[in-house]
Amino acid sequence: MCRQILATNPTDPEVLHLLGTIESELGQPEMAAGLLERASRLQPRNAILLNTLGSAYGMLGRNAEAEKCFRRAVSLKPDLAEAHSNLGNALSGLDRLKDAERSLRRALALDPGHLNARINLGAVLRKLRRSEEAEQCYREAISLDPKRAVAHLNLGNVLRDLGRPDDARQSFERALALDPDYAEARLGLGKILLETGQLADAERSCRRVLALEPDFARARLHLGNVLLRTGKAEAAEQCYREALALKADLHDAHSALLFALNHIAGRRPADICAEHRAFSRRFYRPAKPEPHRNAPDPNRKLRIGYVSADFRDHPVGRFIAPVLASHDHDRFELTCYHSNYDADGVTARLKGLCRSLAGMRRVVG
Repeated sequence: MCRQILATNPTDPEVLHLLGTIESELGQPEMAAGLLERASRLQPRNAILLNTLGSAYGMLGRNAEAEKCFRRAVSLKPDLAEAHSNLGNALSGLDRLKDAERSLRRALALDPGHLNARINLGAVLRKLRRSEEAEQCYREAISLDPKRAVAHLNLGNVLRDLGRPDDARQSFERALALDPDYAEARLGLGKILLETGQLADAERSCRRVLALEPDFARARLHLGNVLLRTGKAEAAEQCYREALALKADLHDAHSALLFALNHIAGRRPADICAEHRAFSRRFYRPAKPEPHRNAPDPNRKLRIGYVSADFRDHPVGRFIAPVLASHDHDRFELTCYHSNYDADGVTARLKGLCRSLAGMRRVVG
């Protein structure tokens, strides 16, 4: 009907808006964006329309354009909570997390019952490594709508970050009770099963995810992790290569592949070295030397920083402890930067051996 109306009146902004909204809901964001752009040229001061157009851009990953639409929408209609919430999502996609937090909190100030804003604020807080606050956001979202499976999924992820595997498992299972085919929740459950040593169940869970979504690259990565733990290094290698074929920039899959190659008999060192060089070319750029701006005072305390993803119950965490303890703390000031969400008792002990152990939000993988 809308297309018929549009055919007879191609400059009707309301029809363009409605048809663009329908195309978005049908999963056709490119078609939606084209229609909504035409409508916005006809009604440039329509805040609701700009919000809808920004959402279409967001679905396309065009977050900078989405941000402009949402900012225009909130300037025209400052009390439009949905636009503030969507602006927060766009800013999160641009990795401007503090700005994203402000926008999402503004949406909630306008509409405390805005469920998506509360869930998305939790996601931003998790990225900022403020896991306890993220947990509270998700629990508030669940109190608003106990049947929203994504809230249970996100709560499970943050509980896993906090080192509470039993609670995380319960959240993933609640999400799956609401939606048995929820691939992300089943993958989360698989990760917990792997981490708690339930390898056969973990493998079944990952394979179930792939039965639901064969092109889910991260599921192939985690199936590889399970297989590697069970001594099936060649099968794990195949999983990692399949994951990279689906998503070439999946950092963790390439890193896991490098680790797995060391466990496969007969692999030539030169071939393994070539894989490491390929990893470096893909993910890292050579650092540019920076001049030292500090005065070369031999009597000042020297500041040393250690960076690792494994200041935890891991060989790095165990072996670094005597290194930190052996430093002369009167002459050296130590800071450890932990580029991982996982923290445990080893992490807590290491904090006592340096000036601080600061979290670093991971930017890859």
